[in-house]
Amino acid sequence: MSNKSGNRIAVLAAVSTCLALSHVARAEDDDLDKLPPDELRKALAAELDDVLEDKTPAGTEAELVADFMSALHDEGDSGDAAESVISWSELEDEMEEAGTTVQSVVAASVHEGLEADGDDGPEDNSESVQLTLGLDRIKAAYRSVLAAVFGAIEKKS
Repeated sequence: MSNKSGNRIAVLAAVSTCLALSHVARAEDDDLDKLPPDELRKALAAELDDVLEDKTPAGTEAELVADFMSALHDEGDSGDAAESVISWSELEDEMEEAGTTVQSVVAASVHEGLEADGDDGPEDNSESVQLTLGLDRIKAAYRSVLAAVFGAIEKKS
């Protein structure tokens, strides 16, 4: 083997190693459970607080679930650095690793948050039943969703 061929092989091996290491580092950067807990909690709060700022709050449990799902999606995140920490695909990956889905965690925790706050409305929280979701109840659901999503990510670590 000529010296040139040996050098090319060494260069290719070095480049391949660098690419592989950068891929591993990038994968770790995308792993939300590698974030410090305070940073993860702040990033989730930044994503979810859109629901608290909504000028036309949800009237039903299903609408509130949809609002939280929309807040967790990446739409509307431009210009807010705090909302760029978590991407929708990263969140889906974390929930898959935890054996669940974002939809399941959000729906269950909204229901739990509304129940914990004391539902003075009708027993049936289905889509067709209009609820009186005041700010206190929406905040209770917000706290429940934040804790549940955070917990799902952290429990895998």
